Amino acid sequence: HCELVDISILCGYVHLQKLNLSGNRIEDLSCVSCMPYLLELNASQNKLTTFFNFKPPQNLKLRACGYWPICG
Repeated sequence: HCELVDISILCGYVHLQKLNLSGNRIEDLSCVSCMPYLLELNASQNKLTTFFNFKPPQNLKLRACGYWPICG
């Protein structure tokens, strides 16, 4: 709950396995696509507006992505 908007700095952290980004104002998760070891992602309660640039990492097992405006 830090009101993060831009998480592009995380692109350099390719070895992350768990990432909790819940409760922010993030609109774009594309940098998460560069994290091949990511197993768990919580991006719930954000302001995501598009899925086109987001490709989930192959090993991603757990996703918590509720309350996205794009879902309706």
